[in-house]
Amino acid sequence: MEYIILLVTLLAGTANSEICENDTICENGASCIGALRSTIYTCQCTFEWQGINCNEPLIQFNIRSDGFCGYNQYEDQGVIESPNFNNSDTYENNLECYYLVRVHNAQQITFTIESFETEINKDYLEYGQGYSKSSDSYFLEGNISSASTFTINGSYAWFYFFTDFNMQRGGFSITYIADINECGSNPCEAGEICTDGNRTYTCTCPEGTQGPGCTPCTSEGCHNRLRLKCGSDGRTYRNRCYLNHAACLDPTIRVISRGPCTSFGTFEVIGGPRICLGMEDSSSSSESFERTICPPTQAPTTEATTVNDMPSTTAAATAILCQNECPLSFEPLCGGNGVKNTTFPNICVLEAIKCNNDPELTVIHEGECIV
Repeated sequence: MEYIILLVTLLAGTANSEICENDTICENGASCIGALRSTIYTCQCTFEWQGINCNEPLIQFNIRSDGFCGYNQYEDQGVIESPNFNNSDTYENNLECYYLVRVHNAQQITFTIESFETEINKDYLEYGQGYSKSSDSYFLEGNISSASTFTINGSYAWFYFFTDFNMQRGGFSITYIADINECGSNPCEAGEICTDGNRTYTCTCPEGTQGPGCTPCTSEGCHNRLRLKCGSDGRTYRNRCYLNHAACLDPTIRVISRGPCTSFGTFEVIGGPRICLGMEDSSSSSESFERTICPPTQAPTTEATTVNDMPSTTAAATAILCQNECPLSFEPLCGGNGVKNTTFPNICVLEAIKCNNDPELTVIHEGECIV
């Protein structure tokens, strides 16, 4: 049976994991981001460093360039822009700008071009997937219409902006949003199944288990009160607790109606006992029914007993000897014979027991006996 343990919205930053407790894993002043119970981590590099552990320097390719620039982004959404874009001015000549976009546990990052204008065939924006700038890359240049999008798979993207010695243009503004794998940090407890959602996750138990810790399904602890429920599997359950146990084993089972699944005949009740339904008067046009516990197949004893708030099959069989049938209703009352007090489901059962077995039996008070 599956049940939702929690449903939360994650932020890009999470608590440091055990692996991040190793101060040397991220180098050159970088911060380590991870989560408990996970071996996945992200190094947030300081500018001028790249690589999975921020151990590789950014490379300045143009020796004439005096405009080494850029910045890094680590949130699950943000923007990268060319120098001076916010000032509605043109970018400068001889630039080499690096931008690293790293989003912890991202499955993919979608980028949207809000504005883009560079000198064609001269100034360009190069980008790719990975921890560091590589030859496996794509190029953007010239005038590109807004709202164009592209996607990088995974958690890491890099950008390299190059301008030559003349002809400035307006530059670019590119926004991004990451689809985070919220299950990547193993947020669920042992035994639970994590399901990734849209910026959320759920922890569920596998079928056949339930509750915190995903313990095996069991009906142990279910009370014995007869509150019959008809299940979608066509079986009648003693009460909702027994039906919930069946639903734990088979999640398709649900309550169809209160009461038994049949209106006449003999049927088994999951959680017991066996029930007989019969017409009070076969010639009656009203066809009203009385629900009764079926008589046992063995001879009844003279011991008057009950099982919690319902009569045992022995008590029910004894009741039938003095009275035709007792309704299977629960209108409890406390009866006693001066030696022992017992809770009876209704006055009919008490009178039947008194008739056959215990002439000293009287009603003490309405409601269940106080233990």
